[in-house]
Amino acid sequence: MKVLVVGGGPIGLEAAVLLVKTGFEVLLVERGSMLAASVHLWRHVHLFSSNDLNCSTWGLHALSELGDDAPISGGHPTGSHYIESYLSRLGAWLASQPLCTICLNTTVDAISRGGLLKNEQVKAAGEHARDEQPFEALLVKDGHEEVRVRGISAVLDCSGTYLNPNFLGRGGAPALGERSLRSSASQLAESSPGAYEEPASRFFFRGLPDVLGDRRAAFVASGGGVAKFRRVAIVGCGYSAATVLLQLRELAMQMPDLPLEVDWMLRREVGKEPYAPISNDPLPTRASLINMANAIARGDGCPANMTVRTHRGCAIDELSIIPNSDGTGGCLQLMGEERDEANAEQPMNVLTDVIVSVVGYRPDMELSRELQEPAPPPPPSRIAAARGARPMALASSLLSQRIAAKGTAAAGDCLQQKSAGAELLATPEPHFYLLGSKAYGRHSSFLLKHGHDHVKAVVDMLQKDFAEEIP
Repeated sequence: MKVLVVGGGPIGLEAAVLLVKTGFEVLLVERGSMLAASVHLWRHVHLFSSNDLNCSTWGLHALSELGDDAPISGGHPTGSHYIESYLSRLGAWLASQPLCTICLNTTVDAISRGGLLKNEQVKAAGEHARDEQPFEALLVKDGHEEVRVRGISAVLDCSGTYLNPNFLGRGGAPALGERSLRSSASQLAESSPGAYEEPASRFFFRGLPDVLGDRRAAFVASGGGVAKFRRVAIVGCGYSAATVLLQLRELAMQMPDLPLEVDWMLRREVGKEPYAPISNDPLPTRASLINMANAIARGDGCPANMTVRTHRGCAIDELSIIPNSDGTGGCLQLMGEERDEANAEQPMNVLTDVIVSVVGYRPDMELSRELQEPAPPPPPSRIAAARGARPMALASSLLSQRIAAKGTAAAGDCLQQKSAGAELLATPEPHFYLLGSKAYGRHSSFLLKHGHDHVKAVVDMLQKDFAEEIP
């Protein structure tokens, strides 16, 4: 029985290991040049959760079979350490297993149900005819070589959301000029380390740049042999935005003679702290990050050479490039609206050199476009009736829990989630599952421990469904 696992990140690796241990043949497809490629992009960031929550029991058992020690209990690893101490070892175990094939530099372009079209052999709820046809997948290797794989019994889409960031414009739509700016400024921001040389002066990051590491040159200009900080605009109010702020604070402390100017744009209204503290937070690194970010928003906690201007109630309408008089260099401009201390709308016009857009991520459902794929969760008024019947039931359940928390700090505490049962992980397409952060839709409350629970639930279902066919 062949199972296709899309994505070689933490959840894809965990799923592949458990599937192999259960007796399934696994095809693990990763678009990057290495396993856990997306984690490598935020390798400098510390996880909130400790190693006790980051590793599954079956994953640790695989490490023991390799003769490796388990990651230090209680530690809060960086992404890099998480890869080195755990994820890469899962990959090594899988590479040693005859039942597992790993394809790197490979994307899943499309998945279909044999010769069936999307609207064919769809029966009433609870009845299945499509599952009589195996899946087929169109893979693209190294960007050009197409390969078709047939005879797939189940598909686990663990491809995540990190490579599909949201737009920063009003209401989540692209701001005017945002897409063209991505192609001009971001080609520098996303190039290889060490590629920042003058006269490059504009940078657009969609994610978590390593401010203190290989992206440092985007924040510190050195033209003419004289160092100076570039102006930075941070858009967003999640934990990623707080992480970038904290790194900029550290950068300013390392170079106390240089002034650093930061504009922080957030949607949260005037009169509220950016982050609601969680009482007796069980994740101390999260609590520390929240406290520091809130202090920065109040004007405290920054070194003397760092100025942070906080823009509340922001809606960004337009991004543009303002070139120098000779047509070179120049800066970036963000235009829109913000609210003043009296909570009245005011025009906003910010000039900067670096934009860091950390406004969340969304799932890319393109690869399953020919399947009965999950759809967006229903509006809050219909969640209770829709749960179990709507395709993205897990995301709906999470939204329901958040509404029940009524905006309290508990709404943002991922440890307070109820672990999803098997019924919340199923989709309208038989034996096609979304796992990991992708199953959460646009919710940012994904926790690895819950991801492990979801993997176990799905593999248990597959083991039951294919019990007579597993060797």
